Amino acid sequence: IIKRCYYELKTERSDNMNINSLNEMQKQAVLHINGPMLVLAGAGSGKTKVLIDMINNAAKETTGYVVCIDKSEKLRYDIPHSVRIVDTDANSIYSFEAFYGLVAGLVAGNYDIKEIFVDSILKVGGADFEALGAMLAKIDKLTGENVEVVFTVSADSEELPESVSKYEKK
Repeated sequence: IIKRCYYELKTERSDNMNINSLNEMQKQAVLHINGPMLVLAGAGSGKTKVLIDMINNAAKETTGYVVCIDKSEKLRYDIPHSVRIVDTDANSIYSFEAFYGLVAGLVAGNYDIKEIFVDSILKVGGADFEALGAMLAKIDKLTGENVEVVFTVSADSEELPESVSKYEKK
């Protein structure tokens, strides 16, 4: 279920990772455990670093499988081998509709998936924020409360339509 993004600092989880190098907002995102969310910030702000820390933490704590979806396998050496990596380029995923189909197939065929992390979703589907919002709504409905989904989005909050911004922290 994708819902309004909100962060809770869970200090008891900080012993599972090195978060000292992160700024306060990044720490809050890494320690977020209450469902899927958008990691939203401009280019070069550390979103991927936050995502890597979230993946590493999830891999340690999950009761199922963790999936990382990216345009390449560049994160392969930054995350545990237990995390399943899906390369959208290798699978010819170049639109939000195709991306939704990929996620639907993963979830339908793997009931053990508990968390999905997606780096740079706009590189997959483009900067069509309305289409992104429509895809987020479909993924929200698809995953329900069974699978947590985290997306990194390179954009400023002011650029986003309601269909996307309703999933971010206000």
